[in-house]
Amino acid sequence: MPGILLLMRSLYIIRHGEPEFNGEKRCIGHTDIPLSERGKGQAGALSVFFDHRELTAVFTSPAKRACQTAELLSRGRWPLAVCEPLVELYMGEWEGLTFSEIRCRFSDLYEQRGKNPEITPPQGEPLAAGQRRAAGAIQQILSKTTGDIAVVAHAGINRLLMCKYNDIPLNEWMTVPQPYGCINTLCNEGNDFASNEIGRMPQDAPDEAECLNLLWKRQTPLPVIDHCWAVAYKADEIAMSLTRRGFPIDRNIVHAGALLHDIARALPLHAQAGASWLIAEGYPRVAKVIAEHEELPEPVCGAPLDESAVVCFADKLILETNEVTLEERFARSLEKCRNEEARHAHEKRFRQALELRERIFSSGEHT
Repeated sequence: MPGILLLMRSLYIIRHGEPEFNGEKRCIGHTDIPLSERGKGQAGALSVFFDHRELTAVFTSPAKRACQTAELLSRGRWPLAVCEPLVELYMGEWEGLTFSEIRCRFSDLYEQRGKNPEITPPQGEPLAAGQRRAAGAIQQILSKTTGDIAVVAHAGINRLLMCKYNDIPLNEWMTVPQPYGCINTLCNEGNDFASNEIGRMPQDAPDEAECLNLLWKRQTPLPVIDHCWAVAYKADEIAMSLTRRGFPIDRNIVHAGALLHDIARALPLHAQAGASWLIAEGYPRVAKVIAEHEELPEPVCGAPLDESAVVCFADKLILETNEVTLEERFARSLEKCRNEEARHAHEKRFRQALELRERIFSSGEHT
C-alpha cells in the first residue's frame, strides 16, 4: 500500500457469526438481520481467541450481525468503530430472497452464476466495485491506526479482500473458505500485507455439538455416525494413555477428528473429500486427521505419534461399532480386495497398523 509506512503488525479480517434466518437461509447483502444464538456463541469464541492478543481497535461493518459480533468480540476492551464501506455486497433483486426463490425466479441466471461466479445479480454490485470499496476502507483504517487491528465484515467482502491480498482471480472468489465466525490473519511484508491463514475458526477443533451439526449438514448416514462415535471412544482412550506418558497429543483434535473421520464416507476418496469439507469449515488441523485416517504418510516408523496416528489406529480397531483385533479387522477387509492393486494397498495399511500398535503400546517410547 503506497504511502503507508508499516511496522510489524497483524490485521485480522473476521466474518460475523451466523445470522438469525428464522427458517430457510436467504441471500442477504444489505438486508439487516441480527445474530442467531449460534452466531452469538461464535462471537464468544472469537472473544476468547483475542484474550491473549493485543488489539488497538476493532472496526465493523454497519450491519447488525457484524456490529453484534464486534461488540461481543471486544467486550469493551478496545475502541469500536463502524466503517460504512465494509458493508456486504449489494445483491440487487436477489436481496432478502431465499435461494429456492432465486432458483425459481432467476433460473437461467442462477445456473450461469454457478458456472461463472463473477456474474452479478440484477441491479447488484459488481465484484470489482466491491473489492475496490473494501480495499479502500482497509487502506484508510491502516493509515489512521497503529498496532494490530480486527475488522468484522462479511463473506463476500472478505473473499474479495483475500483475492486482492493473495492474487486470486475474481472468478475464483467463491473458492475462498469463509465460514461464520472465521478469522483471516494477514501480516505486513514491508509496506503490504499477505495472508498467514484464511478462513480458520478461532478454536482448533469443533466441540461435540458442532461435530454433530457438521455430520447432519453433510447428511452422513446414521450407521456411519454410530461407527464414528465408537472410533471416538477408542481414540479418546488411546490419546489419554499417550498423554499420561508424556506425548503432546491434543485430545480435542483427536476427539473431533475421530467423530468426523468418515463424514464423507458415501463419496469416492472419502478421506480427501472429508478433509476438504473441514478446511472449508475452518478446521485445518482436524482436516489433516481426516485426510490421514485411512493411511498415514510414510514412513510411519520414526515419525512422531500425533493426532492422525491415534485416529488412524483407533479406526482400525473398530468394525462397524464393535472393537476387534487388527488381525480380525484386516482379515475381513481383505475379502473385499478384488485386484492386485487393492491387495497391495491393504497390505501397506496392515503393516502401518502393526507398526502403530507396537509403538503405541511400547512402554519404553517417550517424546
